[in-house]
Amino acid sequence: MKRLLFSVLAAAALLQACTLRIQEPEIVTEIIDPLAGKMVIHASLEQGTRTGMSDLSVIWLAGDQIRVYNAANPSGVVFTLDPASAGSASGSFVGDEISGTGPYYAVYPASAGGVLSGSSLGISLPETQAWANASFGNGANPAVAYAADLEDLPFKNVCGVLNLRLTGSATLSGVRLYTAGAERLCGSGYIDMDYGVDGPVLNLTGDENILTDSRVLTLDCGTGVALSGSALDFRIVVPAGTLASGFHVEIIDDAGESMIKRAPAAANNRVNRAKMRSMPAFAYAAQYSPFLQSSQAGIFTGTLTGGVPTAVRALGDGGQFAWRTVSDVERRFRLQDWAQGYAIELTLSDPGSVGSLAMGEAYAFDIKALGATNGVSSATGKAVTLIKKWGDTGWFLDGDNRAYTIKLKEE
Repeated sequence: MKRLLFSVLAAAALLQACTLRIQEPEIVTEIIDPLAGKMVIHASLEQGTRTGMSDLSVIWLAGDQIRVYNAANPSGVVFTLDPASAGSASGSFVGDEISGTGPYYAVYPASAGGVLSGSSLGISLPETQAWANASFGNGANPAVAYAADLEDLPFKNVCGVLNLRLTGSATLSGVRLYTAGAERLCGSGYIDMDYGVDGPVLNLTGDENILTDSRVLTLDCGTGVALSGSALDFRIVVPAGTLASGFHVEIIDDAGESMIKRAPAAANNRVNRAKMRSMPAFAYAAQYSPFLQSSQAGIFTGTLTGGVPTAVRALGDGGQFAWRTVSDVERRFRLQDWAQGYAIELTLSDPGSVGSLAMGEAYAFDIKALGATNGVSSATGKAVTLIKKWGDTGWFLDGDNRAYTIKLKEE
């Protein structure tokens, strides 16, 4: 009995000892300030056009970023919109502390900003913008600001907006805008940030790249935008002061067919800074087969809507394409393939220069056909129209709806 009692007491003591070793975990509460080491800048928008549009009001959008500069930070410091400011014309932006003192300069979007040199700010405009319903693509329309301190940055628009209004039954994949003038619509340049009350002036000065035509802008419709009987807006941001020399619009549907509309030179086609130029509504009706979407050099049939583009003779793996200046007013383009046994020369009579060739204008080809040309015959003064010019390629169409897609410059 004593042994049993001793065993029970020993077990109880052991259990108590184990129980006493168990301690409640210590709970430590640490309050973390998300703005510690950060700076908050207030920025306001000039009403007219900018990041996004609510009817005709301009608002900041979630995720917007600005780049802020001063002499100590010539590459700029990126600030991001406080989510609570989305949908407002005035917003708070959060970023790292900026060293140095003013004056301060800023650009929207942050990705458009280059390097600050004195009061000259480098800037770039993209060649492609995204379609947005009753608005324009986020980040497509730049704005800049300057101030002596960072209490408030009053942004002013750099560009304006061309608004195309379309009806129809097709689904569009994109729209391309071509200026008929010499002005640039995209690319790199600079802004003198001491612009005063008249607002900023954009100077696009970057060298033209053979792969990027700075006189063309593309509006990407993503997975497609369906037209209807009610006019739908397609808004394209363009540098202020452009398009008075006229412009061409190429509208492309999801089947690759397209329509081209041309606007003549007119003062009321000019797009002004912080303004939207809205054009009369028109119905989309395809004119051309997908041949206009291919830059393959050659001669083609099946060029009109509903047709199947078919190469009469086109540049293939074994072919060659040559370009040269014959005289001050003549340029020659040669397409040949010795394996197939043909050579076709197209001599273009151009009173100006290849760079001055204008979309929608009439020209003439002298054609010299040698060998197995598959029905292409020699001709003098063959009338053609330059339907489209983009980068180093021109698309010509003759009266028989035969297309000649040729290179317009040496590579």
